[in-house]
Amino acid sequence: MEWQNKADAHKTEITMTIHSDLQRSLAAGRTLKIISGLTNFDPVQVGRVVQAADQGGATLVDIAADADLVRLARQLTALPVCVSAVEPEQFLAPVAAGADLIEIGNFDAFLCRGPSV
Repeated sequence: MEWQNKADAHKTEITMTIHSDLQRSLAAGRTLKIISGLTNFDPVQVGRVVQAADQGGATLVDIAADADLVRLARQLTALPVCVSAVEPEQFLAPVAAGADLIEIGNFDAFLCRGPSV
């Protein structure tokens, strides 16, 4: 992954280059993303999901946006690593740690918690 961090007083811009294997699978319409969970920060569980994705033929793995989890995933697989969060500022450390993609949103994980103010 290549990325640049261009910061000024008001914003941070990150430019990422897509992993070549992922680009080919997307172009072929044959992509399998395995998701460990937006709210799953347990390194043992995430490690198991990453290993299963690697051994099961996944195209990429999606983990919670956490730099330590990215480093763990990098030790366990060569698959592209996507990180997910709902707050944009949560992406900086995971991208610096080696995440290939970011996904913002996916609020489904919070539906079971009910409304909050």
